[in-house]
Amino acid sequence: MDTSSIFATPTIGATSPSLASATQQTMGKEDFLKLLMAQLAHQDPLNPMENSEFVAQLAQFSSLEQLMGVNQNLGLIQVGQAGITNGQVAGLIGKEIEANGSNLTLTQQGPAGISFDLGGVAQQVEVRIRDAKGNVIRTLNLGERTAGLNSVTWDGRDNMGNLVQPGSYSIEVQAKDASGAELSASTRIKGIVSGVTYQGGVPLLEVGGTTVRVGDVIAIRSPPTQGTTTTTN
Repeated sequence: MDTSSIFATPTIGATSPSLASATQQTMGKEDFLKLLMAQLAHQDPLNPMENSEFVAQLAQFSSLEQLMGVNQNLGLIQVGQAGITNGQVAGLIGKEIEANGSNLTLTQQGPAGISFDLGGVAQQVEVRIRDAKGNVIRTLNLGERTAGLNSVTWDGRDNMGNLVQPGSYSIEVQAKDASGAELSASTRIKGIVSGVTYQGGVPLLEVGGTTVRVGDVIAIRSPPTQGTTTTTN
């Protein structure tokens, strides 16, 4: 069977726009079927396609159709899983969560707690609080601290003793051991989930004016009966 008219290689510099656009598209089952029918229509009556070759092409067509069905089903499963995940994330609204992060939201309700995890026993710990512009407004010298989870309360004042405006702030912790070597220190966020937003299909928890990725959450608790919903680091 002569298939040169079907699979002919175009002459360099003479590629047609329709052929160029066709080669950029993925072949579907209808295209495959049209190609098979074209082969049958243009085969040489004196030298027809062998039965084995025809059966092989039919098997390829059947496999292609099954693969497309599998892809479609996987897409439906993905949509279903996304719906389940979104429903579970929405169930976190009103819960108190603790997550890895360095943002802090100061409200009008008063002092805010700061939590951090130290990689070892620290001889000196310094907590810096920065405003939205990155300026250090308060430095807390905490002295010696044990390894693991530690906490301190920020009274909402700057280094001059003035109350700062409610808003978003960032926290950084620097810790050194007895030899003066720096220790690893990571800050944490704690607060009540007030809502859920989506960016690119990824859910983000709204906690005290900031957003937290679900993957950063390390604990979920029932909200306290008394106290504040201030985000803490």
